[in-house]
Amino acid sequence: GMLGAALAALAQDDLKRVLAYSTISQLAYMAGALAAGSDNAAILHLITHGAFKALLFLCAGIVIHTVGSNLMSAMGGLRGRLPVTFAAMTVGFAALMGLPPASGFFSKDEVLVSMERALTTGPLTDAAALLLYGCALATVAVTGAYATRAWLRTFFGERRAVPLPESATTHTGGPREAPATMLWPVVVLAVPTLFLGFTGVGFTGAAAVHWGPAVLSVLLALLGATAVYVVWRGAPLDDPARVLGPFRVPFERAFFVDSLYRALFVLPVLRLARLVARADDRVVDGAVRGSGSATMSLSGLVRVAQNGNAQLYVTAVLAGVLLLAVGAVVLG
Repeated sequence: GMLGAALAALAQDDLKRVLAYSTISQLAYMAGALAAGSDNAAILHLITHGAFKALLFLCAGIVIHTVGSNLMSAMGGLRGRLPVTFAAMTVGFAALMGLPPASGFFSKDEVLVSMERALTTGPLTDAAALLLYGCALATVAVTGAYATRAWLRTFFGERRAVPLPESATTHTGGPREAPATMLWPVVVLAVPTLFLGFTGVGFTGAAAVHWGPAVLSVLLALLGATAVYVVWRGAPLDDPARVLGPFRVPFERAFFVDSLYRALFVLPVLRLARLVARADDRVVDGAVRGSGSATMSLSGLVRVAQNGNAQLYVTAVLAGVLLLAVGAVVLG
């Protein structure tokens, strides 16, 4: 989960989808810490992640509000136009990557330490612990890569001239920041994003940072970030995800999990719903409508016989008496 969602984030063009898949990946970190037997590490990362991911989503909202599009292919060169948002989102991405001194550095360190300890002691088998720890380290590098890609494509280079949908509108209209009502929440959230990790030291029972796993984590994050920067530097107007080659489409489609889910669950449920609606319309409602039509038809017949014409009634009575008399005479 953590590695698959991170790879999916690496190929997205929609800035909010990058952050959404990133959230799935970070939630899987928390689940991994629980699997490794450390609920404190999971809770600490939950708290810090709540701060820096809220900051990132709000900053993304400001960027989208300015550009008029969710797509990073329509962004670029915004750091001068949005200096406060740029600084705040840089802090958020640093926390997401686990770079010191941002809060994510401390919480991710505790998560990785719990997984490392599970290699020797803990509730997991050796194979499961090794798989968990290996995926976590790989995810650190991929997180550094997709965070750097989003950061560079949004704020650096030149604004890419991409046609926008007719419904897209640019709201800020000039080279200026978002209004204060949008900036103040960002500024407030930047504070815990940057400093919350210091209050978390000792929360998990640890006296200080575990420098071995911490240094390894930072190096892996910087490795992923450097790889993306080198590719981006060679062609700033192009998407660094192009180097994924044939893997780009599976990553962008999140390994076709949504397509599989749609085929296995959504489409059968939709077909069943249409069948139920058709049965309700033709059988249940049909029976009700049919009973009403039958009643109306029967009332038409009754209306012919019971039309309030007294002369017709007397004639019918006399005809009946005559038939009875004839019958009595004929039959003796």
